[in-house]
Amino acid sequence: MPSRVAGSRARFGRSADNEAYLPDPRVSLYQAAIEARANGVFVEGIGGADVTVNGRIVGTTVLKIGDVIGVGPYDVTLAEPPEGHAAA
Repeated sequence: MPSRVAGSRARFGRSADNEAYLPDPRVSLYQAAIEARANGVFVEGIGGADVTVNGRIVGTTVLKIGDVIGVGPYDVTLAEPPEGHAAA
């Protein structure tokens, strides 16, 4: 289910204070973050946790529309954002 995040960074993880709460024991408390920067939208693993983009483990990488981010058993697909937003 989609949720809206104000600001330039959204964290994904099992802790309820993440912007994207993923309540599965295979997900770290704080596993990944997506951040809008001046030169693009990036995803990065937090605290050494594994994150995949299109099936490949990444540390930090720039994202493009259609990329599939793997966080534990969850897949998050980067979609075309509405006008005025950095990511969807």
